[in-house]
Amino acid sequence: MMKTLTVRRLSKAPAVAETVGCMMDEAQIGWQPLDCANWSDQFPYKPHVDFRIAHTGDFVLLQYRVEEDTVRSLATADGGPVWKDSCCEFFIYDEESQLYNNIECNCAATLLMAVGKERNGRIPLSHSDMQQVGRWSSLGTARREVMPGPFSWTLVLKVPVALLFDHRLSDIGGLLFRANVYKCGDSLPHPHFLSWNPVDIPQPDFHRPDYFGQLYFET
Repeated sequence: MMKTLTVRRLSKAPAVAETVGCMMDEAQIGWQPLDCANWSDQFPYKPHVDFRIAHTGDFVLLQYRVEEDTVRSLATADGGPVWKDSCCEFFIYDEESQLYNNIECNCAATLLMAVGKERNGRIPLSHSDMQQVGRWSSLGTARREVMPGPFSWTLVLKVPVALLFDHRLSDIGGLLFRANVYKCGDSLPHPHFLSWNPVDIPQPDFHRPDYFGQLYFET
């Protein structure tokens, strides 16, 4: 099963990530459920998560909404192990270069972004490149041990397309890519591994472009 989604083009990018949600509201960008609990026998906990996506040609805009029973944000420096925290992720694959980016961000807006052709040997983006990615979390940027909830929080990312793949893009409009969207929390009291497009393998692994859906970015 391969899900497909047309990514709406907005007229201009917001100056700061915090206003992405308002811009998407005004444009009536719809929410997509992030509800595939692919390994529910091993990891039955399923927080409520959805996301929405738009673009401006030079930026990809992402917003996540999360309702979960606990949060954690121990990674506070970009490039850290954010997947162990309350984390939202966007993976996008380019058929031409066979490269994909993993863009992972925890609930404290700490970012991990890398590029490569497979799970092993991935190349992290430089600190200066990751600093170009605008992000905002409704929970702020504080370091948190595991905190019991429930919590409702939102996360926004403003990703320059020039950072994707082999740095050849200036306008993503009119292009088709494979992608998947995830919510995880490997070291939370109730670990979970949700995806937008199903991942039909025995054990959790998000680095599987063969199970990505399709995103068409409007011209």
